[in-house]
Amino acid sequence: MLESQTYGDFTFYIWNNNISYSNRIADYMKDSPLDTRGFLNNNNIGGIGRFVASRGITHKHDYVIFIDDDQLFEPTFIQQMVSYAKPNTISGWYAWEIRGGYFDRTPATNKADYVGTGGMICDINAFKNKTLFNIPSKYQFVEDLWLSFYCKYELGYELYKASVNMTFMPEEDKRDQFRVRNLGPLKAEFYHYLNVRFKEKVRTLT
Repeated sequence: MLESQTYGDFTFYIWNNNISYSNRIADYMKDSPLDTRGFLNNNNIGGIGRFVASRGITHKHDYVIFIDDDQLFEPTFIQQMVSYAKPNTISGWYAWEIRGGYFDRTPATNKADYVGTGGMICDINAFKNKTLFNIPSKYQFVEDLWLSFYCKYELGYELYKASVNMTFMPEEDKRDQFRVRNLGPLKAEFYHYLNVRFKEKVRTLT
């Protein structure tokens, strides 16, 4: 899908948590028509891995677009996402307004309270902040909530819905970590934790 994008001025970075895929990824990188680079981590540290990779390229790029390996998108996806690039801003396909608990929410149409990392474009300067990586280890697989809260309430970022066409692969594909790891309850717990942690800042901005 990336090879057929209408916008081609990008570098494709692969974060690999599974050493058994190393040879396959190396072969792809060797033959790929894209400018492709790889990061290998022997331990699965969850979605926080994308933050680690981003920290290593802050000197090369102004923005980063995150895509999960279980997502499908159109040839205009990168071009559309680039149109949302803006300093101190996160925009993403999976964006929600939340008024109660984590699951008490409605799809965002403009400004958002939470944006999932898969299908997101973010001002890469966020990853220069050392404290961004202080996510409690228990929640490293639900890093998208942390990024939304941290960027909004610590860095003053704005969060928006990106109107792009994107879908997930069929559930039987088994790559969706939310389903495989049953992360729903953990996300609800973490959302409550973050509301308490950032309580005063949440109250000020709402």
